[in-house]
Amino acid sequence: MVERGRGLILLAIALVTLAACAGDPSSTTSEAAPSSADRRANLTVLESKADLPDGWASVPPRNRLEGPPGKPVYCGVSAEPDPLREGRLAYYEQASTGRAMLEYGMLGTTETATGVLDALIKAAPDCSGVSKQDDARPYTQVKDLPQIGDQSVAWDTVSGSEARSRVLVFRADDTVVVLVAFGTTSVPITEQTEIARTLAAALQ
Repeated sequence: MVERGRGLILLAIALVTLAACAGDPSSTTSEAAPSSADRRANLTVLESKADLPDGWASVPPRNRLEGPPGKPVYCGVSAEPDPLREGRLAYYEQASTGRAMLEYGMLGTTETATGVLDALIKAAPDCSGVSKQDDARPYTQVKDLPQIGDQSVAWDTVSGSEARSRVLVFRADDTVVVLVAFGTTSVPITEQTEIARTLAAALQ
């Protein structure tokens, strides 16, 4: 479909390196009881429409992505805690508008997750204007971002069209969540932050 193809192009703008991240909750085997880390990582996936803004739905990432997305790197800083204890990918879409969001849910420790957000927030002003990412596209920090979780930061970037992509990163205790919004039309920040706040509440 045209909208899906354009959406994937915009997604590629916001992602950087092509390397695998951990899978969605369905990747957890049924042969063993899930660990506490598995259970916490599963909280980063919103599967019910009741937890999403009007018109949005959760879709298995493998049904929309043509391959594994890259590790989330912004302003030269990896948003992935090291070591990564558990990770999940989620994909949300508002099909009627051609809008979508890709989510990375990454479980580290409180110390490593805090270090990630500290580094991203410190790098955020220098990332404004021209990104330090490989695509060298303009990234502008969102100045009026409401507080989400324990720490949060976000950037806007404009693609070759009028659609605007946005990367929002927040920390809830030991977990870092990245929400990459993109589409054939811009995702309202109110809808992106609504999903982020729902996730943060589940993780607190």
